[in-house]
Amino acid sequence: MTAAIPTIAEAARQIAARSLSPVELMEACLGRAAAHEPALNAFIRLDAEAARAAARAAEARIMRDGPRGPLDGIPFAHKDIYETAGIPTTAHSRVLEHHVPAADAFTVRRLAEAGVISLGKLATHEFAFGGPSFDLPWPPARNPWNPDHMPAGSSSGTGAAVAAGMILGGTGSDTGGSIRGPAALCGIAGIKPTYGRCSRAGVLPLAQTLDHTGPLAWTVEDCAILLGAMAGDARAYDRLLRACLPFLRAVVRRRILDPSESEDAVQDALLTIHQLRAAYEPARPIRPWLAAIAERRAIDRLRRHGRRQGRETPIETFGETLAAPAANMAEQRLEAARLREAVAELPPAQRTALVLAKLEDLSLAEASARSGMSVGALKVATHRAVKALRKRLGGGAGD
Repeated sequence: MTAAIPTIAEAARQIAARSLSPVELMEACLGRAAAHEPALNAFIRLDAEAARAAARAAEARIMRDGPRGPLDGIPFAHKDIYETAGIPTTAHSRVLEHHVPAADAFTVRRLAEAGVISLGKLATHEFAFGGPSFDLPWPPARNPWNPDHMPAGSSSGTGAAVAAGMILGGTGSDTGGSIRGPAALCGIAGIKPTYGRCSRAGVLPLAQTLDHTGPLAWTVEDCAILLGAMAGDARAYDRLLRACLPFLRAVVRRRILDPSESEDAVQDALLTIHQLRAAYEPARPIRPWLAAIAERRAIDRLRRHGRRQGRETPIETFGETLAAPAANMAEQRLEAARLREAVAELPPAQRTALVLAKLEDLSLAEASARSGMSVGALKVATHRAVKALRKRLGGGAGD
């Protein structure tokens, strides 16, 4: 069925050698889509003209500068829970039929920067949950090996489109088998990455602590290429975690009377950072406010443990009102973005004072020594910073 369509690795080698044009490859995929899509319903939205235009632009760029990497000029598509700027993202649901995001999901952006060319948005089970539904604006995807059968889900459209040769790879998500199922039933490859390895920022959630974003393609090699683009540099993140460990240990041990519990709290905090990282952009520095959220959650867990044991754990968290987690991850992302913007706009002296005196929880003497500011100047700068944040965030930033 897919003899005329190369794998991503094969296409990359041919494009680099200029024996295959991105335009030719795109036309082959669009030809397959025209032949098979009416029976398969793999796409919710297919924009052939935009894909052709992007393929022509990629060809001109590659001829001029060479390929960006193995994904440059590769036909691709996204499961319709990945937000795409200016393009409806519906989760295959009538509820979001007219939902048009303002920005791309982080992984969508990374893949675009790597050079993939999106043909459109792919079918899924509604909100990536349950099974195929027949009362939605778009019919469920079918298995290209036998259209009377289903391709599994919830990444059903991705599995069907890859297996039919309409695209060389696509995005999926896996909460309880939604990458692995379509890969198995459609005879292709898929990978459910380690939790947090690929960002979930901009991907409509099903279960925040169980959702994984990852690729589907014809071969394991192709999935590895896609995973590398989606996930970024894991080594940089590992270095950040190692740098964060002494800070977390110092913070947690200052707040726990029983030393035997401190290492458990540190591990809880690290787990929370992993979870938060999955909702934010990966390979970014772990800011003090992010570590504060992690520490707060670890401490809350210890408090609950203490109550079960019939005792209270006297802990005083730092930066509590600035770092308190929002009711849900979506609100948390919004509040974190607002806080980052507000802190970034503070004058340098106020920003330094806020970080040292509030978020890193140093004494005034320690903060003064670190900043080179006098204690009096530090107090004034901290007060002004908190006042500015309160005004900017509508009273949400406390002392």
